Amino acid sequence: MIPDAQPTTFLDALRRIEELTKRIRQGGLAHFDSLEADMAEVREIRSALTQRIAGVRRARS
Repeated sequence: MIPDAQPTTFLDALRRIEELTKRIRQGGLAHFDSLEADMAEVREIRSALTQRIAGVRRARS
């Protein structure tokens, strides 16, 4: 995932995770190469969302 000038919204990020999860389940081990790439993208999105949530919590404290 290439960083954009404008961050992805939470809802868009969650939708992308759902889409990738569906592809992973459908493809299974038969598509191992894309499976690895999809899982890496899911981890990247989750990490970005976790950082945003931590930032919001810090700002509220």
